[in-house]
Amino acid sequence: MKKSLAALILFFLILSALGCTGSDGKKEPQISTNQAFSLLKGNLESLIQTNEAKENKSISKWHWNFLTEGVVNSSKRISKALENDPSEEAKILRDVAEKIVTLTSMYSEEINKGKPAEDAPSLLKEIQEDLDKVEEIIRNNQQ
Repeated sequence: MKKSLAALILFFLILSALGCTGSDGKKEPQISTNQAFSLLKGNLESLIQTNEAKENKSISKWHWNFLTEGVVNSSKRISKALENDPSEEAKILRDVAEKIVTLTSMYSEEINKGKPAEDAPSLLKEIQEDLDKVEEIIRNNQQ
């Protein structure tokens, strides 16, 4: 729990440094697909770890809501920062960001309302497959 909390705090500090948290009245940040890929992959890993902690009953509802709010807000900002990027990987990453928000909502309904997240495993698999596609595209572009 302490390691994952420290990792999440570090993750949000990185997001702040990249301009992905808070608007501060500035124009929307533009980020590369490589950065977006890394951040969304980190968001997914944070969500998975937080969900495991929830299932192990090692975090409260309040902590769950606090931690997942950061994942959702970050994913939405990353998607928005990629809006003007017409590349295939940006399109996939915007979709991944939306799916992470949806998956978080499913898990949140499970903890807050007791509604089982039955579609969560298939959505999680889709997200991981999409991230694998983007990783392959990025790798091919670097060669």
